[in-house]
Amino acid sequence: QNLLALQAECAELLEWLPWKDWKEYSPNDPNESAVLEAQMELIDIQHFVVNIGIHLGMTPELFFETFMRKQEENRDRQNRGY
Repeated sequence: QNLLALQAECAELLEWLPWKDWKEYSPNDPNESAVLEAQMELIDIQHFVVNIGIHLGMTPELFFETFMRKQEENRDRQNRGY
């Protein structure tokens, strides 16, 4: 359920962002209202990510440590041209 909700929230976030490269957006896009809505969708996304982490037995500390370890791996990959 959390994965389905996460997917739905990601789709809702897209509705508030100017992500279509084939569409012309006005210079004011995203406007202040759209930014606030996108921020709320992002919080909903975070809610379901945390739920999944809890289901997997992750503590806040483990979540942070794993995030930092993965970030280091991603930076190393970028440096290697991955």
